[in-house]
Order: sequence, then structure tokens, then C-alpha cells
Amino acid sequence: MMTNNPKDIRLNAEDRQRLALVADKKGTSWRTVFREAIANYEQTFVPAEEMHRAVSALEEDTVCLAQCAQELRDIEAELGRKR
Repeated sequence: MMTNNPKDIRLNAEDRQRLALVADKKGTSWRTVFREAIANYEQTFVPAEEMHRAVSALEEDTVCLAQCAQELRDIEAELGRKR
């Protein structure tokens, strides 16, 4: 579902200037620069829901690793007492 109406999209003078400068530096049209920028954004964008799942999984892994590290310290301490 699109919440932004494409008919409402306008560039202010500063954004037009920046787009034109980048296009001039690249030696290409502003349309090409704009399309490349959007394509790059689409490739690197991670939806919030997906990011939340990844963060939750990382947090769970971190807790698990901390528990494993504590268990290893406990085992090392126990072995040290048996010597």
C-alpha cells in the first residue's frame, strides 16, 4: 500500500541543485542519477520488521553465548578444584 501520492512529490530548489551537481560531476543526466540512487536505496533497504527479527535473533544468540561462556568457566573452575 502506497502512502505517498506520486503526484505530491516535488523537489525544492536545494534538492534540484544537488541533483544537478551530482549529475554534472558524473557526466550523466539527472534522471540517471535519480534512478541509480533509488536502485541503490532499494538494494540496501531493510524493512523494519525484518530488522526487528534479526535484532531479536542476535539478542537470543548473545544470551546463549553468555550462558555457554559461564558454563565453560564453571567447568574450568571445577576441573581446577579436582587437580
